Amino acid sequence: MLIRLENLEFSLYIGDLPWEKKNLQKVAVTLEIRVKGQPPDYWAVSKAIVQEFSKTKYLWLEDLAVAMADFLKKNFKIKGDLKLSKFPKPRQSPKVFQVELAL
Repeated sequence: MLIRLENLEFSLYIGDLPWEKKNLQKVAVTLEIRVKGQPPDYWAVSKAIVQEFSKTKYLWLEDLAVAMADFLKKNFKIKGDLKLSKFPKPRQSPKVFQVELAL
């Protein structure tokens, strides 16, 4: 069975540019969970992601993906796929950055 939690949004400080370090940026998380047996409590997983990572600081989206994957494996024993999207504000930046990681 595959369960998909899509577009869990929160804001944090992410990036190595001066404006990125000063301004909260929106991140959306999509989590696909491969379930064998009893599925996890979706609400608890969603709430934990937002609480754990809101307003934190990371240099790269890849660093956030690794930290989030470790957090999910440790706290919820989840196996699946994690997809992070970052939505920067400046016009000169791409509209969306994405990172995908297997759990």
